[in-house]
Amino acid sequence: MVRKRNRKFQLSLSEVATIVVYFHLSHYREFKNYYLIEIKKNLKSEFPKAVSYNRFVELMPNALTVIASFLSNSCLEKCSGISFINSTILKVCDNRRIHSHKNLSFTNFFLWKKPVKDKNLAA
Repeated sequence: MVRKRNRKFQLSLSEVATIVVYFHLSHYREFKNYYLIEIKKNLKSEFPKAVSYNRFVELMPNALTVIASFLSNSCLEKCSGISFINSTILKVCDNRRIHSHKNLSFTNFFLWKKPVKDKNLAA
């Protein structure tokens, strides 16, 4: 028989959610570095019961509902019926090199193609 621990984790769900949200506001690109440097070292006084990185990663899914409710209640605006995505045109340095931009190949397609108006859709 394998015995399993049922010890409660030390961090509250709100603390886990706070750490995850502030990671996205930080300059760190990797969560592991953020947690080990900022939380475990620099913010040790704010999170005195911080768990190990591996344990924190196991706790993160538990905070998903807290983060989702925070985002839906405070960060997202009501939809007015019309939504826009950034449609800034990305300029290509030289049209002869338009196909050599591998990372922008999909967006470059729309820079030099003219939109076709469908006569059937015009009302």
